[in-house]
Amino acid sequence: MQTLTIIGGGLAGCEAAYQAAQGGAKVRLFEMRPKVSTKIHQTDDLAELVCSNSLKSNALDKASGLLKWEMRRLDSLIIAAADASSVRFGVIHKNIFLNSPSVLRPTFQSQIRDDLFFAGQLTGVEGYVESAAAGLMAGINAARVLAGEDARVFPRETVLGSLAHYITCADAKHFQPMNSNWALLPPLEARESGKKWKKEEKPPLYVERGQRALEGFVTA
Repeated sequence: MQTLTIIGGGLAGCEAAYQAAQGGAKVRLFEMRPKVSTKIHQTDDLAELVCSNSLKSNALDKASGLLKWEMRRLDSLIIAAADASSVRFGVIHKNIFLNSPSVLRPTFQSQIRDDLFFAGQLTGVEGYVESAAAGLMAGINAARVLAGEDARVFPRETVLGSLAHYITCADAKHFQPMNSNWALLPPLEARESGKKWKKEEKPPLYVERGQRALEGFVTA
């Protein structure tokens, strides 16, 4: 079996490595630390978590809550570690990012190389949880490609899929990073009566639809 090489042992890199290994891939993970460190890092450990309040709650009335539910359903290493230690993620600003609509597919593959994947905030997802989510999707798909299978596009109805869709289908000329939010998901189906959904009615409907879509995706 070919070896999957992952550059960077941050949240996305470690999540990608874990997911790929769980999928049966042989993985090599390269990290610059401890040889080269930064002012931000406090340890020489992989997937260093920063204490902050950006993880928010697990309540399913926000897109971030549904995103974490989806990641737990897919056995996320980073979310499991955060849950076990009650660590909350921070948000990084002014990060460098790719013009992903011009270079990436919704599977997190390069548009010109099937065996080259990108993940993390480099892809244009904003926030540590979203960064780990990108690593989760990239790792799952990298393992599939190494096994001779096609990479899969996550359902648009999920927060995972909506993030992947946004960073690869947005207007390349005006592309900016984005965190998880309800506006990225497809509109809800209209009521039979034709009346619009009230704002407070929408979150549980997004959650029910997203959970159903992910379950169908996992079991397909």
